[in-house]
Amino acid sequence: FDWGNRDNVVSGNISAFNSGFGIHYEASADATIADNRVYGNGQRGIYAPDSNGVAVLHNFVAANGLDGIALVKERKDVGSGDIDFRPFGNVVVGNLVAWNKGSAIVLPGPEYMAASDWNVLVESASAPARMSMGWPKSGRDRRALPDWMAAFGVDTNSRVHAAEPSAAVLQHLQRRTTALPVPWPEVRAFASGLRVPPVQGRAGIDGVSAGGGAPAGPRN
Repeated sequence: FDWGNRDNVVSGNISAFNSGFGIHYEASADATIADNRVYGNGQRGIYAPDSNGVAVLHNFVAANGLDGIALVKERKDVGSGDIDFRPFGNVVVGNLVAWNKGSAIVLPGPEYMAASDWNVLVESASAPARMSMGWPKSGRDRRALPDWMAAFGVDTNSRVHAAEPSAAVLQHLQRRTTALPVPWPEVRAFASGLRVPPVQGRAGIDGVSAGGGAPAGPRN
């Protein structure tokens, strides 16, 4: 999706092993991206630059070549006509995010009041779970969860777990097959750790604030 899209729902898909992004929603508005399996893609898992009112809910986002979920400001201008490039009002809630090579979550900056919470982040020795406010300019801009919560007041109910991918998962990724059920066993158990009411589509995001917000949880 690129340029001037509005009121779209992307739900229930498997987006795996693309050379580029898993799900791409750019310069658009008011989307619900929910309950998708996004893994093994060459670049970012879920990428929504210069878009506003985007709700990223209950997705499994894993082992992508760059960032897991990135909602960012790319263009320098603010848009024109019916297109507003300012990424206000975006929400990242209840996602299961694991082993991405870049940041687990990238938000556009505190001035845009994005909300992120109730996410389950799975890290390994080679893919630590780090978050970024805007594109990181150095390693210090990629923050571990406690520092992220203290600095920006988001993801206060999110959790990080450590687990290494099994040989079966590594083989699954190498062979680029969708035959192995996802989420994989190594991460599926962590998703059940947050037993809280799910957000149901865009109707549920009004109760989630940029400072932590109301409960929602992964359904992966």
